Amino acid sequence: MGNEPDPNDIANHNWRRPTSESESAAAIRRAVTDGAYSAGQLFCDVLDQEDSTLEAFAAIVTPESWDGWGDFSGVREWFKHLNDVGYGSFVDRAAGDDDVAYFKILADVHESYQVVETQIIDAAGIITLVWRPDLPSVLPDVIGHWRVHALGDYVHPDDVPRGR
Repeated sequence: MGNEPDPNDIANHNWRRPTSESESAAAIRRAVTDGAYSAGQLFCDVLDQEDSTLEAFAAIVTPESWDGWGDFSGVREWFKHLNDVGYGSFVDRAAGDDDVAYFKILADVHESYQVVETQIIDAAGIITLVWRPDLPSVLPDVIGHWRVHALGDYVHPDDVPRGR
């Protein structure tokens, strides 16, 4: 028992394997066919652009969450200070509710990898997304009617606004 790796030791990477460029590209192609994933990535792209306008954010967040974002400077500052940003290769749907999805933002991602064993991934942040067909879509062929509702931790589906 004395020489076994500590399962809580994050430096122990036996739970993952590096992926090739072609494997990573294939995973990205699969991910971007999901409108929820594309909406999460678009939100991160807007956060990362210094010249993004409030109108750009308004087009992709829920109107009910608008007041909580302020002028987006706080979340932009948080995002700017993440090192080696990466994203999960898919969004998770809420249990029993396909209209709520979770997009993982990862920090300190130095290489693409595939999780090969059960492992809790320590995400820097979780974007909670909701399908809102009552709202116009800025990019209907890319994100459909997915909107960002929150960034931080998972928001329970019962606490996510559904519109009309």
